[in-house]
Amino acid sequence: MQGIILNIISFFIGSFLVLRLFSPWAKTYWKNELIIALIQAVVFTIILVSISHHNNNKTNNFPLIINTLAKNTTELNREPGIIRSAIASDPNKNLIKVGIGIDHTKITDYRLKQIVESYLSNSAALTKEHDWKKLLLPYTIIIEDIGDSNNGRILAQKQSGKTDLSWSE
Repeated sequence: MQGIILNIISFFIGSFLVLRLFSPWAKTYWKNELIIALIQAVVFTIILVSISHHNNNKTNNFPLIINTLAKNTTELNREPGIIRSAIASDPNKNLIKVGIGIDHTKITDYRLKQIVESYLSNSAALTKEHDWKKLLLPYTIIIEDIGDSNNGRILAQKQSGKTDLSWSE
């Protein structure tokens, strides 16, 4: 909010100075120029705020999501039955891959599903959108087994535009 107010004030001052310097009636109708300068300042501020808000929604979410998911891989590694975890992404395809090394003798499939859901929820909690299903809606998510014998086997995936993670049998 302070940035918007500062923006309006700076546009107002700039507009008023330009109007006073280049106005054909130069120093006679300064009250009219104040009103015009104020209107210009508000209009320019609205335009800039809407453009910057529109661009921020499109471009800044992907790196933020990748960073929060990467920071929370240590959460996965602490779980019994999880040997290692890693994350990879392709921003051009809106693709996020989470690799999990699993010791199948120490973890059940049901527990693995709980751990992954918890991981995604905790990662989303670090962003403005706390619901991971809404946060990851525009992205394709693939959960892979990166263990020695099942390297690359897809455990679960969520397609872009869908909210549910579908698990492989």
